[in-house]
Amino acid sequence: MLLMSAVKKERVEFRATHEAKLSIEEAAALSGKTVSSFVHDLVTEKAKEIINERKRLLVSESQWESLMDALESPTKPTKLMDEVISLSMEDKPWTVTLNNAM
Repeated sequence: MLLMSAVKKERVEFRATHEAKLSIEEAAALSGKTVSSFVHDLVTEKAKEIINERKRLLVSESQWESLMDALESPTKPTKLMDEVISLSMEDKPWTVTLNNAM
């Protein structure tokens, strides 16, 4: 079985202070990686984290409108919700029994 890996054709360069370069080289060596591999792995992982976090925070216009509609026009409380609210106002322990239809 032949394993195919992506061929790295693109080049990324950046400037660093002498101290930063030494730290990167030391960390790469301690990790058993080349500097290139070390930097590539860390930067790629961080880039994916940032992209995924940003995507999680984005909502479409229709999703936003649905949320705003729900907040502006809440549904009426159900009987169970009224019971829970009423019980929560009391100063004694309370329980709610749910009737589950099976």
